[in-house]
This record gives sequence, C-alpha cells and structure tokens, in this order.
Amino acid sequence: MSPPGPSIHELREHARVAWSRGDAEGARSALYAAIGRTRAREDEYVAASSDLCGLLVRLGDPRGALTVDWYAGSERSQGSILDQVPSIDRARTRM
Repeated sequence: MSPPGPSIHELREHARVAWSRGDAEGARSALYAAIGRTRAREDEYVAASSDLCGLLVRLGDPRGALTVDWYAGSERSQGSILDQVPSIDRARTRM
C-alpha cells in the first residue's frame, strides 16, 4: 500500500519547480514533506535529503543543512558544510 499524498519523487519535482519560480519556502516545504515519508526506498530518501541539504545551504542555513546531512550524508558531503557552522556543530558531527 502506498502512502497517501504525493510520492517523494513528486515532492522533489514540486520543490524543483518552486525553486525555479523563486519560491524558496515552497521548495523547502516540499522537501521537508519528502523526507517525512516513512515508507520510502533508501535511494529516494537519500536523494530528497541531499536536495534539502543543498537548498538549506543556498538559503543560508548551514546548521539545518548539516542536521539533514547527518541522516543520509557522509563525511565527504558534511565537509563542505562544517566550515560554515559553529564549533559545537563541528564537534557533534565528528564524534
């Protein structure tokens, strides 16, 4: 049984369209909804969380981006964000 509402793929597409229209809040909302899906293939979840992480960096929220990246990212993807966050976030990430 599939979850009600749009799929992760559809929500990612909504986010892409919203961003292209200059609607950052719409893009962010769609991606948060996408990663909130409890029934998802790992590859779909990782792609949505990567999209959200990138969006949050572009919106000037590196702490939020790092938090999202903790769930599906890697040391490599976190490396570019770590220089932009306070030392407490760097310490929690490297533990």
